[in-house]
Amino acid sequence: MLYQVLLSTNCVCLSDGGSINKGVRIRVVDGSPKDSDNVKNSGYFWTDIWSNCRLLGTPLIPPLFSDCKGSLFNKESILEWLLVKPEYKSEEYTQVVIDAFSHIKLRKDLVELTNLVKRENEPIGVSLSGPGATTTDLVVGNRKKYGYIDTCGHVNILSRLDSETKCCVCDLAYTKSNVVIINPTEAADVQRLLEREHSLRAQNLSHSRKPRQRKSSGKSSSARGSNKKQKLATKETTI
Repeated sequence: MLYQVLLSTNCVCLSDGGSINKGVRIRVVDGSPKDSDNVKNSGYFWTDIWSNCRLLGTPLIPPLFSDCKGSLFNKESILEWLLVKPEYKSEEYTQVVIDAFSHIKLRKDLVELTNLVKRENEPIGVSLSGPGATTTDLVVGNRKKYGYIDTCGHVNILSRLDSETKCCVCDLAYTKSNVVIINPTEAADVQRLLEREHSLRAQNLSHSRKPRQRKSSGKSSSARGSNKKQKLATKETTI
């Protein structure tokens, strides 16, 4: 599913004088070919998804993070989301927002995009010149498809990522399964990300390819407790 964030005037003031938008409304758009074409042909929507944070609707300012759906988030916005416990999210966000981003539970559900460059009053740039570089080689949101490698977080044109096997920024080897499409608008691209997500889950891996936490069963927990008691009893007997 594709979703569009609409800006809201409902803000909460922070102690440092800043503010965070809380009343964010999201319009969900079905990822069918017909709707996808309409979304891509909508100039406003296309500009919006490349210039505003999907969570709060605030202007995107690197460093940015992305999830398994290829959405873009400001660091402050998404970390704020992670800090709010599930039982309190309804006090901070609308139910539509909670449903749209409920898959983001831990930091490992996100990848930091590490080669994006802030440009004054201009679209975000992409640097392909290596770590710390401030030069801009590409500009996002120019109707081209972009993606990133989930293991290093480097962004590039999707066609180049799909055709190569080493990151042009850090020389890290990768496969097509490591490529995440940013802001997908076509049904085939949305489906590709869904298949990638299912594959990672089957391997018990998160979006960033870090292992997911395994829930220990009550049986195994009680067994560990029993072993601990036996060791303690043995120690006391020895003493």
